[in-house]
Amino acid sequence: MRHSLDPDGISYLDIAYSVLQGHWHSLLNAYWSPGDPLLLTAWLKLFKPRPIHEILTVRLLGWLTLVLALAIFDYFLRCFFRLRRSPIAMRGMENAALPTKEFYLLAYSLFFWVTTFQIPAYLDHPDILVAAAYLLASAMAMDFISAKRGYGRYVLFGIVLGIGYIIKVVLFPIGIVFLVALACYRNQRNPRLLVSLLTFALVSAPLAIGLSLTRGRFTLGDSGPIARIQAVGLYDFGNLRPGKPVPAAPHIQAYVGSAWHGTYPAWTDPSTPFTGKVPRIGIERQIHLTHIVLRFYFDLMTVSLGSLTCAFLILLCMERNLREYLRRLLPYAILWLVALAGFGGYALLRTEGRLIAPFVIGLFIGLFGALGAVDITYDPKVSIIVIRAAAILLIAQSVVQVGHIASGLSSPSFPDWQVASTLPTFGVQPGDKISFMGDTLIDHGWAHLARVQIASEIPLKDVQTFWAATDIQKQQAFDELAGSGAKALITRDVPETATPGEWAAIGRTGYYIHEFGESSKVP
Repeated sequence: MRHSLDPDGISYLDIAYSVLQGHWHSLLNAYWSPGDPLLLTAWLKLFKPRPIHEILTVRLLGWLTLVLALAIFDYFLRCFFRLRRSPIAMRGMENAALPTKEFYLLAYSLFFWVTTFQIPAYLDHPDILVAAAYLLASAMAMDFISAKRGYGRYVLFGIVLGIGYIIKVVLFPIGIVFLVALACYRNQRNPRLLVSLLTFALVSAPLAIGLSLTRGRFTLGDSGPIARIQAVGLYDFGNLRPGKPVPAAPHIQAYVGSAWHGTYPAWTDPSTPFTGKVPRIGIERQIHLTHIVLRFYFDLMTVSLGSLTCAFLILLCMERNLREYLRRLLPYAILWLVALAGFGGYALLRTEGRLIAPFVIGLFIGLFGALGAVDITYDPKVSIIVIRAAAILLIAQSVVQVGHIASGLSSPSFPDWQVASTLPTFGVQPGDKISFMGDTLIDHGWAHLARVQIASEIPLKDVQTFWAATDIQKQQAFDELAGSGAKALITRDVPETATPGEWAAIGRTGYYIHEFGESSKVP
């Protein structure tokens, strides 16, 4: 956490450094959207961090984006309460169950919970920016519903939706849902909404056209299809183009050519070998995949956010008329409908907490916002007690998690940097190519810090095959790895049965290096 970068974060940094070198075409990456790399480019240009300080610099940017998200959330709440006071939402709300003060307490407790557990500041993904874009779009949409705005505000709304797509491709369909949801409101059936749609299309078009031209096919981004294929085990990053080993020898995956770039080419742009064709996924496999995601949602709502769900159910039971509650829920469709669309989209693929974080906020704010008519048999103070209890539990969870994170910040261990700083003693310099044997996707932070490229690898599933191979087969593997331009092979946990003197320990990191001699070089 303190001394590590997520593989995704390394890919974003590789793209940013490529842009700093003048390779602007690197932003046309069909898997990683350009929003975060662009921000990183400006940030790295400003601070010019050395490799050892790079992670700290990135973490600082994470904290600033979280502050931005907090400011936008405050605007989001102000627009929400403006909608709540508007004629469209006031009907049946004479006896509000949730006073403004308690609602603010609950909303901020939820926001801090989400930004602690799902999108923390140390996240090496653009999901904090995604949440900020989603909250800003939601706030502007609620503002349109509660007050009449000019064309300029609708143009700005389209720009926000377009920027959302640039930040992450998933916000393109979400942007469409925003526009459709707004069109369902009577006061939004006017030419101004068409202006938002046109602006959204104009802002999104350069990226969509650029990606389509570079891929030779129409695409808005390949992250969704690739994530879908990977989720069902049909896309193996470790065996994109297997070598041709002799029997019982390990497979070799080489990344040679201009299409492969970055620290770990297979992850810098996973869409490189993707043709755009998604294999047919049977209904049984899809049901199984969706079942896994729905189970995740269930655990999230009943365990992680159990206090909030319980509070909602208690207040819902206090309603005088559940049918009336459903009617009062309609004005908040811009919140819960868009949120449900987000949840539903990820139910077809796979999900993590960070991916659905903004939808959690939108869904609960919308559901709690419609609560209003308390049954006269209940003491109105009960609702206040329930809300405060839920907020206290959410805050307690966040405080404990922050304490847990803080306790791990004092660790001085930085194995990735120890490897990176030791490699020059073996003749491996920044800009060189090397090979790796093991789980390269998870374990290439040291290569990024050393500024070297993994030109070839022996995948994790072939590690045991390598150690069990004959000396001749191992030499053939060395020759093929060296043929990719690599200067050495690096791995972890070399067994005692390895040939003495063939592997050198890289300090006390647990990593070992085998340098390729001239005999391993392929002419």
